Amino acid sequence: ACILSSTSHSLRYFYTAVSEPGRGLPQFISVGYVDDQQFVQYDSDSKEMLPRIPWMRKVEKEDPQYWHTQTQKAQGHELWYRRNLQNLWNRYNQSGGEWKAGEKQSHTLPPPPR
Repeated sequence: ACILSSTSHSLRYFYTAVSEPGRGLPQFISVGYVDDQQFVQYDSDSKEMLPRIPWMRKVEKEDPQYWHTQTQKAQGHELWYRRNLQNLWNRYNQSGGEWKAGEKQSHTLPPPPR
């Protein structure tokens, strides 16, 4: 008898860009999760994609360029989000509406191109 089983997993990335970073809050953060467990993180302060769980450190042995490649991708996402955040900022400032710099508002942008 042969028993086969399959397991499904989820892979999600969350991106956060802020217009006014502060102490301890970078302008951009990217966090990756596998099955609700954080496994990587990049932020605009470190400028480097870093492993957040021990088994991700082993990836380098199989692919020595892995962290360099992931860092480049994250830096591209950071640039994309910063540009879009600036575009939103410019549109609100030119709209003549009631919104003023410093007021807290949240907006969702589509994901960056792959």
